[in-house]
Amino acid sequence: MSRWADPRLRRAERLLTRGLGALGRLWGRPDEPQLNRLTGRDKGGEGSAAPTVYTALAAGRRALADGRLGEALFQFDLATRLDPEEPWAWHGRGDALQLGGGYNDALAAYERALGLNPSLALAHNGRGNALMGLGRRDEAISAWREALRLDPEAPWPKASLAQIGENSR
Repeated sequence: MSRWADPRLRRAERLLTRGLGALGRLWGRPDEPQLNRLTGRDKGGEGSAAPTVYTALAAGRRALADGRLGEALFQFDLATRLDPEEPWAWHGRGDALQLGGGYNDALAAYERALGLNPSLALAHNGRGNALMGLGRRDEAISAWREALRLDPEAPWPKASLAQIGENSR
């Protein structure tokens, strides 16, 4: 018989859990609803009553800027579920995955974004980064050059090409 099969132990565990939760709140540890309000996780971003693709994208970008990759991925995944045809949602998902080292999944996300809008220079840049992370140098160079063709002023593909000793033109 499992030790948790005893109803007295289950009751004691429930009481202990509630007591520790209350004690944590007294010491300032936020509870789950408060964490959701603070992070915007339950709403897809701050200040909206219901999640929209745009609030999720904004929350994802904020999370990326703060280095919170898990939260960023959560928000970009929410954005892709809210509007699977939004290329920026897939681009953001690719960024979060790539920064976490998931180059194969990031590549698939960037390619999905480019399938929806082939003229997104940033998605071509991200695709190049993911390809380089996978060791596919020649394909990465092509992707970065395409990003520059679409946006000649984009600094990221220029920097990537310079870093590996390639001419950006």
